[in-house]
Amino acid sequence: MEEKNPYKLCIWKDPSDCNKCSNLGRINCRFSTRLLKTFLIPSLSFMVFAFTGFIVLRIVIKIWWALIGYIVFLLLFFLIIETRILCSHCPHYSENIRVLHCYANYGLLKIWPYNPKPMNIFEKVSLIICFIIFGSFPVSVQSYGLWLISTSKDNNSILFFSLIAISILTFISGIVFLVVLNQLFCPYCINFSCPFNRVSKNIVGEFLKNNPLILKEWTKC
Repeated sequence: MEEKNPYKLCIWKDPSDCNKCSNLGRINCRFSTRLLKTFLIPSLSFMVFAFTGFIVLRIVIKIWWALIGYIVFLLLFFLIIETRILCSHCPHYSENIRVLHCYANYGLLKIWPYNPKPMNIFEKVSLIICFIIFGSFPVSVQSYGLWLISTSKDNNSILFFSLIAISILTFISGIVFLVVLNQLFCPYCINFSCPFNRVSKNIVGEFLKNNPLILKEWTKC
């Protein structure tokens, strides 16, 4: 059953109405499969290399806690924490369906109600901390694993150099992902209160003017 949403945002109107909008082409206000693919390619590449490193470490030096811990973190972060502190504030989240349609977390179940207010300080700090853990934990664990292998008497040179290659690829793919976000998404994202958002104030103002119910909530804050 569709949830009732009092916030009738302009992004859900007929696309033909967008021709009158001054923000047309300046922000990613509508979902597109092109944006989804652009996001998924670098993000999934990072995840593949990260988990490959965890698996190698599990085989070579029996570091099982890293893989389990990262899986638990990802499930908690993407399914519960991020959807609450970040996604629930995004206009894309206001769609009257139970599944999220956006280019970053497409397909996730919306367990929280849409919140038109901007993110608060606690949410912003929490998001930054979680993103740091998300990106740095695989690289840190792989570096730790390389140190353990290098100091081990039973050093397997093939696995050691394989892990070096995987660690480098994990790091590079993480950097590429950050560059893609910084260049192609953050400057055009309509989740304006996100601490990484870089949309200009005049574009934000125009969007809020087109959506007075959100403007009212932002004015209160």
